[in-house]
Amino acid sequence: MSRKVLLVDDQHDTVNGFARLLNSDFDVTTAYDAKSALETIHKQGPFAVIVSDYSMPGMNGIELLARVRKESPSTSRVMLTGMAEYDVALAALNAGQVMRFLTKPLGHKELREVLDEGIALHLKSVEESCLAEELQSTRDCLKDLESSLESRDDQLVTRLKELSRLATALSTADSMHSIAQLAVETVSSELDGRAAQLEWSLAAGEEGLQMVRAGSELQGELHFEPLCTMDGEVGRIGVNLNSDGGDELDEEDRRFLASIASFMAVAVHGQLRRQERDEAQNAVIHALALLAERRDDETGKHLERVAGYCRLV
Repeated sequence: MSRKVLLVDDQHDTVNGFARLLNSDFDVTTAYDAKSALETIHKQGPFAVIVSDYSMPGMNGIELLARVRKESPSTSRVMLTGMAEYDVALAALNAGQVMRFLTKPLGHKELREVLDEGIALHLKSVEESCLAEELQSTRDCLKDLESSLESRDDQLVTRLKELSRLATALSTADSMHSIAQLAVETVSSELDGRAAQLEWSLAAGEEGLQMVRAGSELQGELHFEPLCTMDGEVGRIGVNLNSDGGDELDEEDRRFLASIASFMAVAVHGQLRRQERDEAQNAVIHALALLAERRDDETGKHLERVAGYCRLV
């Protein structure tokens, strides 16, 4: 607890006498005019209590304590004078420069009580100031958090709209290539321009693994999100872990990428099933054609001629 006290009086004997009596209980510093008092405050302050005489050469006590109030608001200020002038006391009190107004002669016991009161008031003022700073800091943090949440909400709404648009576009996609293009364009658009690639396994008997890329070639550290369906993993979508600006893929970005991967998995799985269906239909038609040819050569040749005409057309 700070018990620093500054006594200011142009009467050396008075101020030094008080200092000797109070030194056992307080950290007392003395000054003999307002100018030296201000220099002491700047070098050794802040003080818990400043007791100043009113009548001094140069700057008087009220002017000194007014300066102290501006520079150190938490310091308790006490006016001491040998003149019982109520207009002086009233001016000091009304201006808010002083906590107490004391007249000489003054006993050291009374002064000690006033100093204890002033120190308690100083501590209360410091605590209130700290609480006010903490409160302001908390308000600033809440404001920043609110701004951050609003920004995140805006981003979330934007991404939900983008996912909705993607779902609509995927419902009309008629090839693996168009599905891949939709995926990489969406990822690149929403994830800070990151390059993206989509790869999937084609149906059995085809080429096996095919890779589709958009944007620049993927380099450096990569993040892959699997495309999973009830039949297992059908492929994966990959992006650069860091954007061109150096921003790392954060948790929100990963969740968004996982949502896109889920949409892609359904689309790719559906496209593969459509390919299998078309191949099965073609096989059935071919088998029926062969069966018809074996039973009736004219009918079989007729089917072949019609197929030839279709090719020509």
